[in-house]
Order: sequence, then C-alpha cells, then structure tokens
Amino acid sequence: MKRIVILGGGTCGTLVANRLRRACRPEDAEIVVVDRDDDHVYQPGLLFVPFGRADVRRITRPRGRQLRSGITWGRPRR
Repeated sequence: MKRIVILGGGTCGTLVANRLRRACRPEDAEIVVVDRDDDHVYQPGLLFVPFGRADVRRITRPRGRQLRSGITWGRPRR
C-alpha cells in the first residue's frame, strides 16, 4: 500500500485529497492531510467580513468535515 501525504489542508490540499480518494481504492493508497489548524477557513469569504456581509463563523468549518471518508488528517509533530 502506498501512503500519499498532502502538506496543507487549504482549498487546494482538500480538493486534491478528495479527488485522490475517489480515484484510489482505500486498500491501494492511504491518504493523509497534514495541517496545523483544526479548522478550514474559506479564505475568499474573508473579503466580506470587514463589511458585515459575512461572519467568520459561517465561513469556517471543522477540517474533518471537508475531507471524504477514508482520508486521515493531523497536525505536524513538533
């Protein structure tokens, strides 16, 4: 079994991990996303926060909810 490690769970890292999970069977590849934050912030939404058009809590989601089943995520070790 191969282990694929994705450094960074932002929009791109999340997208790549989810697409790889669809393309690879779980028994063929373990997919791990490493990020220092527990939460995923939809960064384009930050543009609207200072103007009261968006609330940071509404554009923030737990990282685990963004990843498909069968993808492991964790923080880097120090």
